Amino acid sequence: MKILFLDIDGVLNTTKDKDPEFINPLKAEMIQRVCQETGAVIVLSSSWRDPEGWNRIHGLDLSVEEAVARTAAALNRVGLTTPIVGWTPIDPLVEPQNASQREMNWREYEILAWLDEHPEIETFAVIDDVKMRSYRINLHSVCTNEGIGLLIQHEAKLKKILNPETDLHGLPGSDGS
Repeated sequence: MKILFLDIDGVLNTTKDKDPEFINPLKAEMIQRVCQETGAVIVLSSSWRDPEGWNRIHGLDLSVEEAVARTAAALNRVGLTTPIVGWTPIDPLVEPQNASQREMNWREYEILAWLDEHPEIETFAVIDDVKMRSYRINLHSVCTNEGIGLLIQHEAKLKKILNPETDLHGLPGSDGS
């Protein structure tokens, strides 16, 4: 199984967007293409999976499952229909074991905690506006600028990470595959 860990803020929208629930349909379309062309499915790593934001903005009392369902519905409305097969844990209880782990951000801990629970994953990519520093994640990640969001070159890099046997144009690589 191929997994795309998806952040939303700074990827599918930008810091310039005034509506906290805005998702740019053109950026959503790029993620949809990545998933369709690579066979990847989505694991939410975005703060949108956390009911805190939904509850604060709308005065609700949602569970994580309900927050994820609302996020999936918002993504579907702009054409991103790739299945969401899970979400990273919120605030995983992981203590840094060494200096390199102390350099990681909280999102990396959440992604690593999810990966540790799913050893069957064959490959993964991370799209986020926060740089990933972990050696387990760094080569699998694409970092956007929060003020710009997802660009066409990010889409191409995600495809290459998820389908390493092809070049950036979707053609077989030089190894003859």
